[in-house]
Amino acid sequence: GRMVATSSPILRGDHVLVARADGSLTRFDLHDGSAQVLAELEAAPSTDLTQEGGRCFLGIDGGQVRLLDCETGETIRQAQLEDIATYRWLHVELEGEDALWVGHTGVDGPGRRLVALDAETLELRWEHRPPGENNAWTTAQPARLGVWIVAGDREGSLHALDAKTGDPAWELSVGQGPRVVRAIGDELWVGSFDGQLIAFRRVGVGRSSH
Repeated sequence: GRMVATSSPILRGDHVLVARADGSLTRFDLHDGSAQVLAELEAAPSTDLTQEGGRCFLGIDGGQVRLLDCETGETIRQAQLEDIATYRWLHVELEGEDALWVGHTGVDGPGRRLVALDAETLELRWEHRPPGENNAWTTAQPARLGVWIVAGDREGSLHALDAKTGDPAWELSVGQGPRVVRAIGDELWVGSFDGQLIAFRRVGVGRSSH
């Protein structure tokens, strides 16, 4: 039977790019549905496929992450992490030409880490775990808010980390573990597992209101 994609597809012009459960990177034409396998990745994807410019970021089973040419499927660079990369990663531009890929590693529980990789070399820049012996990050994609990376934990708090260093900047309780965290301008929108949607506005360094 047909293999089903385990990561979100991405739209590129007149085609859709999909990392499939059989480990193939496949391009589907939007006009006629024809498929072209661009690359065999050797393992199933463990993250969503994310693009920035002409490059695609993808984690695969076994803890490997890859930068791929979105047009050809060619591997530009790859790195081996201590744990499997999971969920959806975020491309973060810093000062100058410096940039990061930021996301989670680890499947579940307290072992899950928030990790920043150099966008060019895929070398580890920093990693962070939420406070508390049994606490863990939720599966929500982290957000970029000004100079901070913001992520939510299962105990119902948002944590802002310095994007460059990963150092903690501030913490804010939202009552329930965030399921969705999105930054729009100076506002941070948070959807929790109990169905609440809360908006916070940045009103100064390390200060928010709602």
